[in-house]
Amino acid sequence: MTHLASGWDPHDDDFAVPLTRGEAVAQRLREEILTGQLPPGAPLRDAELASRLGVSITPVRESVATLMAEGLVEALPNKRRRVSVLTQRQAEELSDLLGTLLIIAVERLPLPMDDDAEISESPVGAVAAAARLMAQACRSDTRDTAESSYRTFASTLFRATGHTELIRVAVPTLRRTLSMFRKFPVEGLLPTWAAALDELADHLDDLEGAEDRSQAEAARKAATERTAQLVRDVLALVHDTGEDDGAASAAAADAADDD
Repeated sequence: MTHLASGWDPHDDDFAVPLTRGEAVAQRLREEILTGQLPPGAPLRDAELASRLGVSITPVRESVATLMAEGLVEALPNKRRRVSVLTQRQAEELSDLLGTLLIIAVERLPLPMDDDAEISESPVGAVAAAARLMAQACRSDTRDTAESSYRTFASTLFRATGHTELIRVAVPTLRRTLSMFRKFPVEGLLPTWAAALDELADHLDDLEGAEDRSQAEAARKAATERTAQLVRDVLALVHDTGEDDGAASAAAADAADDD
């Protein structure tokens, strides 16, 4: 049975009002990292951040520790910290992890006959709509548009499962992946995503319109298999990018940090 809270919004990306000053600073820095205002390799100095944000050193240190636990900030020698830099190995590992979570989420989408009657919007229908919007964005060949639609699609898919622990793990992984991939050459992935997402949306339509459990399970299986193929294609493309780009990015960030 689907367990979605009343008023569930597929476009709400896990927003919560900060409870402490440290959480508020972490949310602000996280947003700056995700939007590229703080690019990969940017040094993070407690005193400078405290002065800019108008807070004391303590909440800054708390927020940086939080972002380090999320993988958005990394430690350097001599107690220096910077926004994490994506290496080729990290790119492949993050692609593998997020792809695995996407496959798991599709496998756990609710069947129509198991939906709660009080839910006004079908979670599967919301995922199909988000998939088509992302396919359209990918065809625009605009990185920013595709990235925004990916965020919406993946978060909608994760929440549609109603699987609390999956959501707890997947949403932060999505945030970290999008942040670290900001400087990674992903434009080559866009045509692959566009074609796959259209097919995935068709399978989800079949799932939502299934007349019995057998048809629904077959449609969900087809959607899962298409997602798995997409993940394999993406992993191959990320791998084929080669280690040189990741190493060059890290070297450039090291040089900037030393200045």
